Amino acid sequence: MADKLLNAARQVLKFLPFFFFSITLIAALITIFTEKKVWFLLIISLVIAIILFATRKFFSRDQIADMHLKTNTVNPIKVHKNTFLRIIKIKVGEYQDFLWEDLLIRIKLLDIKRDLFIDPLSSEKSEEYGAILDINIGGGVVVGGEITRELDVNKYIVPEKKFEYEEKYSIFSFNADQKDYYFFRLFVEHINIPSNLVELNLFFASSNKINTG
Repeated sequence: MADKLLNAARQVLKFLPFFFFSITLIAALITIFTEKKVWFLLIISLVIAIILFATRKFFSRDQIADMHLKTNTVNPIKVHKNTFLRIIKIKVGEYQDFLWEDLLIRIKLLDIKRDLFIDPLSSEKSEEYGAILDINIGGGVVVGGEITRELDVNKYIVPEKKFEYEEKYSIFSFNADQKDYYFFRLFVEHINIPSNLVELNLFFASSNKINTG
């Protein structure tokens, strides 16, 4: 919702400065060619136009992306509980590290690409944007749900999750034995094309208390 409001603000700010510069020009012409003095209107409209140009610069795409990224790509996120859920935003070309016990997990957003995705069970096809993700889980291998597509080892293109079909749109890795287990899952919550940002939903679970009885 916030991204939609920011995009709407950018669209409005594209035109407002030119509108007030037009008023400034008209006021200047009236002052020059008639006896009417409209200095007050001229000055006020010029000041407003300058302020709007400065605001437009602040709300540029890169500035908005930087605001989203301030708390997400600077430091590793420590997974400090048996179950851990986190939603993050990553910009194209950036990555986020997670420290999970003795593992360093790195999620990197390589690109955002429009592609054709096929559900192999229903044969339903959809052309939409997907996030190209490179996932390093300390030497382990991740696998993807039916809708995702593997591009290389631990490299997938993943569209936004639809409705409650989490498994089809997820990337995951797990292992269980008589001593312990771990489970890792991520899916794409939202893709923001104008800002080159992807919102990821990540879940971690682990335990060293296994009931084998």
